[in-house]
Amino acid sequence: MGPIVLSVVLGVAAVQGVMWTLVNRRTRQRLSDQQNGLAAELAKDPNERLLRGPTRARIRRGHVDTHCTLALTDQRLLFFSRAHEQILLTEISTVGSNVWFRGEFRGGYEWLIITTQNGDEVGFISIDGDGGWPNAVREAMPQRNSVSLDSKADAK
Repeated sequence: MGPIVLSVVLGVAAVQGVMWTLVNRRTRQRLSDQQNGLAAELAKDPNERLLRGPTRARIRRGHVDTHCTLALTDQRLLFFSRAHEQILLTEISTVGSNVWFRGEFRGGYEWLIITTQNGDEVGFISIDGDGGWPNAVREAMPQRNSVSLDSKADAK
């Protein structure tokens, strides 16, 4: 290689190094902000117990796909990205999982798919690789009072 090509390659490598250092610093700061937000949110109610998380995740809601911090308490599913959001466990109608969600396949990772009672559908993938989120959410959900038709007939 000539000295010009070597200079260009080293220059590109230096620019890439600086760029990725800045991106990594920003990502770590955002993660820290999200975890601080989670701690502040949990401090509001000392009776609320953290059941799972926090973990880094990707969230897909509508056409929005972004990073978030995901946590499950005994009362709600919290996800912190740019905005601090939550889904109360009482508002969840179904919990599912699949490797496909809204036409996306992310390297074989399972999506945690939450459907709320008003029909909204939100998908999460754990970046940290800890599976078991669908079962954890199902176990945390309050049992719904449902009476079967047979038990109504027996009561008469």
